[in-house]
Amino acid sequence: MGVRAVPSYDGAFELSEVTRFTLVGLLSDAAFCAQVAGNSGAEAAEFTDVLFQPVPYSPGTPRGMPADLSHHLDDPHSVVINVPPPFMFKARCFKPARLCAIYRRTGISAEALAAFSASLATPPPAEPTTAWEGLGSVIAGVADLDRDDGEAYDDDEELDALVV
Repeated sequence: MGVRAVPSYDGAFELSEVTRFTLVGLLSDAAFCAQVAGNSGAEAAEFTDVLFQPVPYSPGTPRGMPADLSHHLDDPHSVVINVPPPFMFKARCFKPARLCAIYRRTGISAEALAAFSASLATPPPAEPTTAWEGLGSVIAGVADLDRDDGEAYDDDEELDALVV
């Protein structure tokens, strides 16, 4: 059975008022916003009240999020996070099982801005790559690992010890 892309996926979801209120409260908490800001290299972060369900890869959603929200990934002032599972549990949100939240960050450090710019400047590969491309050289590289004494690493004895 092969792996195939999903042609389309409906990422729509509906939260009860209580669930949404609890999630927004947890995601807007000052301490959590400060943690998001610190982890993203900014002075401050503010929850934008935008929640979405991650979607599988498809030609229309190559970035794992609804196409109408993907522009946030190109904005240095936006940061997308997975809603922490403890927040989902506290809000009694079990369907969907995963949600993402979008934050607006301010006071971005020069390092974070440079890293963001560099990630956008990376040119796409000239040819489409596959998950298998280069695997042979990786396997060969692992097989050529040397021990500290210069001998080639041989795991036969360790493997034999594991076999019952």
